Amino acid sequence: HGSSPLNSGSSSATGLSGRDIVYSSEVIELLKQLEHENALEKGNSKPWAIVASFVNPHDIALFGAITRRLPSFNFEIDNSVPHIPPAPTAHENIDTKPKAQASYREVYQKLIQPLADTETYRRLYYSLQLKVDQEIYKVLKVLRETDFYEDTIVIYTSDHGDMLGAHGGLFQKWYVAYEEAIHVPFIIHNPKLIPKSRSVDVLTSHVDILPTILSLANIDMEKAMEELKKDHTEVHPPVGRDLTPLIFDKKMTSFEKEPIYFMTDDDPSRTLNHVNPLGLPIEPVTQPCHLEAVIVKLPTGKNSSLETWKYTRYFDNPQFWSNPGSEDKNEQQKCSVSTSSDTSCNLWVTSVKTAPVPDEIEMYNLTNDPLETKNLANPEFATVETMAVQAILRQVLDSQCKKKRLYPTTGKIPGKPSCKSSDRLFLNL
Repeated sequence: HGSSPLNSGSSSATGLSGRDIVYSSEVIELLKQLEHENALEKGNSKPWAIVASFVNPHDIALFGAITRRLPSFNFEIDNSVPHIPPAPTAHENIDTKPKAQASYREVYQKLIQPLADTETYRRLYYSLQLKVDQEIYKVLKVLRETDFYEDTIVIYTSDHGDMLGAHGGLFQKWYVAYEEAIHVPFIIHNPKLIPKSRSVDVLTSHVDILPTILSLANIDMEKAMEELKKDHTEVHPPVGRDLTPLIFDKKMTSFEKEPIYFMTDDDPSRTLNHVNPLGLPIEPVTQPCHLEAVIVKLPTGKNSSLETWKYTRYFDNPQFWSNPGSEDKNEQQKCSVSTSSDTSCNLWVTSVKTAPVPDEIEMYNLTNDPLETKNLANPEFATVETMAVQAILRQVLDSQCKKKRLYPTTGKIPGKPSCKSSDRLFLNL
């Protein structure tokens, strides 16, 4: 976003409120232009695709003890937003979870800015949702008034969620694979193709969106790949699935048991100079803090009914070391407070690592534990039965990693991680 409030979605106190009002105006103007061209072409204008990418509710990431007091920001909350209680897991003890989570909770206050899970904070998040809904409504209203509305497929989704204080006071999206962060909306609308609204209970992923769009647009995948090969060094088939059979209410039992794979190497705490925006030293989130996870339905319920499981591997990725694949040198600035209360930060401590730290594992039965409070990979909650499931999920993760965590096949990638997880079976042994 940058430092300017004008780069926010709607939280600038002066001038335009932010980007979202501009984005909706631009899309509306484009729709009207396309409508005019369609009229000139007598309904035979070329097909088109528009991406309307709004910022909010991302402005919640800008809110904190510092920015809320700056006159350049306006974090006004709509009066219609009701009382928003804390998340059910807001006061959860996360000692049975991977250590990176508690580390991130502590580091966040110095890395970004001090932040507390308050009523104001939670109501602001929902107010930001309301604001972006209003901008989206403006776009959809104009679309409905065009001649090509019935021939337009609308897809609504998001890149990620927000922890909003859940799981012991975690914020934003990093270092976790909890539902609050990765379970996002996926809605498809067209009045002719989908005349009646319905919901499908199937595990899907962002990687499914591309093949689904291509299929809905009647674009031949093989021909598209051949066209891309003309000016791309490597072209690979999408790893996702075409979900059009589900859209058209065709029974696809194979979809029901297919796993989805999630991974993230986001590590914002590992800054170049190990200082925060105020110039104060910070320590990065403890390793392992890179994640890959699988979510899959297994016949582990009563009478072999399907239950949804999530298995997350926290690992130390050598690809992101200071010298990828060889060593990781970390220079950390240390501060000391003298008797005169002056703070000195002149001491630097260097550590060198040549081998990854051991993996840590997180496992949940989402059917029985939708709030993800019992880490079944920890001795406190593990049983003989869950240990057997854990062995299966470890194999599923390795298989999904090989299939979906793809890299260029030409050239060498220093420190490229293996798709063979080293599951120690229990955390913190």
